Amino acid sequence: MASVKVILYTHKTYSGGRHPIMLQIIDGNKAVKRKQLHTCTKDQWDDTTKRVNKKIENYSLINVMISDRVAEAEKAVLVGENPFLTVSNITLEEVIQLELERLSDAGKHAGHASITAVFNDLKTFYSNLKIPLKNIDSAWYNKFVGKLVNKGNKDNSINKKLKVLKRAITTNGGVLTSTGESFTHGRKETLKQKLTRDEFIAIANLELPEESRLIPVRDFFVLQVYLRGVRVGDLLQATSEHFKNSRFRYMSDKTGRHYDIKLLPEAEVIVNKYLNKYERLFPFFKWKPDPKLDFIENDKKRLKHKESCTAVINYNLKPISKLAGVKKNVSSHMAKHTYAKFADVAIKNPMLTMPLLGHSSLAVHQKYLEDIRKDDELDDAADLIF
Repeated sequence: MASVKVILYTHKTYSGGRHPIMLQIIDGNKAVKRKQLHTCTKDQWDDTTKRVNKKIENYSLINVMISDRVAEAEKAVLVGENPFLTVSNITLEEVIQLELERLSDAGKHAGHASITAVFNDLKTFYSNLKIPLKNIDSAWYNKFVGKLVNKGNKDNSINKKLKVLKRAITTNGGVLTSTGESFTHGRKETLKQKLTRDEFIAIANLELPEESRLIPVRDFFVLQVYLRGVRVGDLLQATSEHFKNSRFRYMSDKTGRHYDIKLLPEAEVIVNKYLNKYERLFPFFKWKPDPKLDFIENDKKRLKHKESCTAVINYNLKPISKLAGVKKNVSSHMAKHTYAKFADVAIKNPMLTMPLLGHSSLAVHQKYLEDIRKDDELDDAADLIF
């Protein structure tokens, strides 16, 4: 008969030296199923009791959750059920507290801010959050969505909050109910706007007065496209040190992945224009850490400054596109879609375009390309009507 085991899975390491605490189903001395319950560092783990020790915040809550999940899994194995479909008795408030602690320890402050926003909404809507996860079903989600709608949240914001909430549950040993797992809030599908090659060239070659404040914005956007649609935040924070030997080497602020991109000749012209002129390559991002603040507060201010700089870029792209004769609402986010379109047309091989666009899944990549192609297909179809 299969057995249940809890281990600290040290073969995988997260930021801060944390490892996943895994619930394993052992059958014939082999782990046939695994589920992550939480994370901790080696010095926070007691390998004798197979529980966390007092060195980790909320250790008693984490240990209760682990014990509950083990008991539920053992019961499920005994009666021949899937142990990972058992809904835990842990409450909504408990998983959110665990998620806040996990994200804080991991230094994931954007994620911490997201779950904090959801937590604040929940505290506004409900006087008691000690709701067992088994009660978080589609009916509960419907009511929660209704409250978010009444508060003025738009569809995309609501879906993001649902995603954050579900991730908090599953990451911290909880299991979504069957109706809760499949619940989604309807939203209108949006097309991925991008530039045609002629539109991109018009912006890239746009002649502007020598001292125009629009020049660095235009150069920033054009370089984004040449750098495979690099995220605006990554290029904002890039320094001259990131550009050496005709390559752009950096770590993604969002994913933590490292990239090493060859500079095209056109990109090198732009880079050389700004090299070593400012603290960053471009003159927009000027945030510096405040020694009086802790790391978390500093990072919150950094992210806020990044948002402000992005808004400045997008605001100034509007007059640039107008001067270039481009009638689309150009934004920094279009750089990724524009590069994707160029790559798709030129290469026609998803196995090559997938790593170029930084997608780790072929299914995700193909769906992305389908969306990129969709508005072109609609335009072509419209041309056939008249």
